[in-house]
Amino acid sequence: MAIVKMFKFNLFALQSSKKALLDKFQKLEEVQFLDFNLHKAEESEFLKADDSSLEINGINDKISDVNFALKLLNEHSPEEKGLKAMKEGKKSLTYENLEKSYLKLKHEEYIKVLKELDRELNLLGNEENKLLGEIEALAPWSNLDIGLDEIKNLNACIVEIGTIPLKNMESFKKALEESEKEFYLEEISADKDGCKVLVSGLKQNKEILDEIFISNSFSKVNIKFSKKPSDEVSSHKKRIKEIRSERIKAIEEIKKYSTHKEDLRLAYEFLSAELRKLQCYSNFSKSDNVVIMNGWVTEDGKEKFEKGIKDVCGEYYYIELNEAQDEENIPIKLKGNGFTEAFHSITEMYSLPNYKEVDPTPVLSFFYIIFFGMMLSDAGYGALMVIGTGIVIAKFNLDKKTKNFMKLFLYLGISTIIWGLVYGAFFGDILTAQYLGSETGLLSYFSNPLLDSQKQVTEILIISIVFGIIHVYIGLFMKAYLLFREGKYFDILCDVCTWYAAVTGLILWLAGFSPTIGMILSIAGLGGLLLTQGRDAESIGGKIGGGVYGLYGITGYIGDIVSYSRLMALGLATGSISMAFNSIVALVGNTGLNFALKLVLILLLFVPLHLFNFGINALGTYVHTSRLQYLEFFNKFYEGGGNKFKPLEAEKKYYEISEK
Repeated sequence: MAIVKMFKFNLFALQSSKKALLDKFQKLEEVQFLDFNLHKAEESEFLKADDSSLEINGINDKISDVNFALKLLNEHSPEEKGLKAMKEGKKSLTYENLEKSYLKLKHEEYIKVLKELDRELNLLGNEENKLLGEIEALAPWSNLDIGLDEIKNLNACIVEIGTIPLKNMESFKKALEESEKEFYLEEISADKDGCKVLVSGLKQNKEILDEIFISNSFSKVNIKFSKKPSDEVSSHKKRIKEIRSERIKAIEEIKKYSTHKEDLRLAYEFLSAELRKLQCYSNFSKSDNVVIMNGWVTEDGKEKFEKGIKDVCGEYYYIELNEAQDEENIPIKLKGNGFTEAFHSITEMYSLPNYKEVDPTPVLSFFYIIFFGMMLSDAGYGALMVIGTGIVIAKFNLDKKTKNFMKLFLYLGISTIIWGLVYGAFFGDILTAQYLGSETGLLSYFSNPLLDSQKQVTEILIISIVFGIIHVYIGLFMKAYLLFREGKYFDILCDVCTWYAAVTGLILWLAGFSPTIGMILSIAGLGGLLLTQGRDAESIGGKIGGGVYGLYGITGYIGDIVSYSRLMALGLATGSISMAFNSIVALVGNTGLNFALKLVLILLLFVPLHLFNFGINALGTYVHTSRLQYLEFFNKFYEGGGNKFKPLEAEKKYYEISEK
């Protein structure tokens, strides 16, 4: 429920301790390094940037091999997906067990064999594609009853095969017939590309034949077939059959290695963890014997951080460790409880707070739940959310991020149920006497709810605006708290109290609750804004202009408060669409069909229509609830712009890895 305190460190240690220190820091997962080498190298000539490019290249090659093997195995032996795989989730592993397991692996042997099998598959695939291409090229010549070898063996004659455009075929025949020399023409086949022909004649008449070819756009075919085309095709098909059989055998061999996927995943996790440590080297400065690291460590990890250094280095190190003060780019890590952690993603989606601010998540979470439930406002839809997320949380092995996401929608579902009961909505008005024909017992409540969203629109609008005023006022209070923490007491008077007076006074005045007090408060507040909002300007004109501009800001506050009317509008939309869908379903119920058919049709309509309404309104509610936080609430006090804390840790792609 707060921003975690950060401590900045400068650590001097022996080069021989570097790897062991990084092992400790990675297991701790509470240390982030800064790029320290550049400015330090400028100050001291004996220092130089650390470098691990050769080791990084080596690790990257190994990771590439592992990824290749996993991709090949998944291609020919796909992973089991669906609910069972989701339910099992990621297995847990400690850093220590990860390293021990890696040292026992024989994954490099598997990768070597898989590479050879993949090479074999590629060669077979290339050969098959080549043969298929040749079969396609030979198809138009299948009626030709001679092979190229026989043509080559003719001593006195020349034989040419090729294509003549269809439009030139008649002129080509005529040219051959009218020639002084005798030529033989055989039409093999014809298609849109032209007529396939074989032409032969005596070799001494080659020049005459070439002239006829040129004048009729003859295209010589360069395909090679030593035997008759039909025999070549048969031979190719036989070889393709053999290739496919060989491919099946190679694929079966590959599948045998699918039992080693876990080994390959372990190898990936270990190698990627090693890579992350090596990549940290570029952040360090070093001399011949000393390495210099600097960065951030969290308050939670500070004690273990110092102990880890002492365990590795003994007495041979020097460290400066100070709590972060006014430095720029202090990394931000949010700390919450089991409830507020689910809403950290909402805050992060806008922007993390900077180090001087407070974490707005606790306040955001409270209003987010209320607003979401009020806008979706159907107990049936809320029940779907609670049941669905509850089952996933209870039965599935989820990582922390996914679990928090599920918990978020569990809480929102509970709120939706509560507001649905307030409005008397359960899949619209399905539980009212209109459809059930009874108002006895609990069902009588749904016909006469605490708030009827169709009849008490004004009351719901007023509640929405009241929620908006409270939300905005808390935003101003949080601004006052931040100013108080910085000792800016006069700014609290000028930038918070004046707005409280102006907005409260206008509400009392315009709403008619207490016009006299409201008028006095609003005049005092607006006057205060006019006099103080330009106080930072140097010139008189600037001060006046700033005051006038600040005074104009009252329109923004009015707009912000009115914006909360969407709490009413979206709630009405959900209910109205639900009731409209129920009316459509009721039309089927009033037909003369037999009961069984009628029930099937009702379900076929009721389920998809309400799922659609639930999905589209839940999405709209999520967006508009976030908008109220980001625009109407955050702009009263929140700057944001914080950089997320990114500690040295394992990648955790396939396993949940931790120190314990």
